[in-house]
Amino acid sequence: MKIEGQIKNPITLKITSTESTIFIGDLKAPLNTGMMFNDEHYGFNLITEENGIINESIYSTQCSLLGVRIEKDSIDILENNKKSYWKFTKSGRMINSAHDDFTVDYLKELVPKKETHYEEPILKEPLRIKLTKDPKKSYILKDEYTKENTPLYPGRIILNNHYGFILITDDKEIPYPTQNRIDSVSIDSLEKKYLRIIEDGKDLSWLFELDGELIQSGYIKEDRKYRI
Repeated sequence: MKIEGQIKNPITLKITSTESTIFIGDLKAPLNTGMMFNDEHYGFNLITEENGIINESIYSTQCSLLGVRIEKDSIDILENNKKSYWKFTKSGRMINSAHDDFTVDYLKELVPKKETHYEEPILKEPLRIKLTKDPKKSYILKDEYTKENTPLYPGRIILNNHYGFILITDDKEIPYPTQNRIDSVSIDSLEKKYLRIIEDGKDLSWLFELDGELIQSGYIKEDRKYRI
């Protein structure tokens, strides 16, 4: 799932050797330590100075801005629903980008709300999982939603509605229908590593050896715990 950045009611920060100022629409205010925002602002314009030369860069954001924080040697720009924040030196060099660094709770909110339970297991846009004995060489194979293979280790939250999965090992390819959409896929370390696949709303998970051998099925004949 790709979320585009946007520039809508952006802020402008001007950090030079002579001033630290924020511009929001017609408002111009000194920016000594920072500021939190009440209105929705997407994107920011950063004006900085290096060796007497003024530099200006414009950045779009995927979520609205939460606030700005001025540190001794850096400028921090906080975005809602992100685990990290944008960080720049006072000369304008980017130290960290918050692009695509969403919180897990926010990602789960993006999943379309659909009825997720079927009495009989089905294959509907199933995940294709390439499993090897080396967890770091195991992948969720690309599909219409993702443009490249996704590393499986240590795990992934599944955002789109995939029912069932196809498990591919060196010598076999086996389809496994599911009753609910797949919520997450991970490689767990117990006494040794296992592939774990969890369906939405179920306590019972699928469990496989790394050679593809099924240890535990996630099928429940009468599933009373699923959620919609």
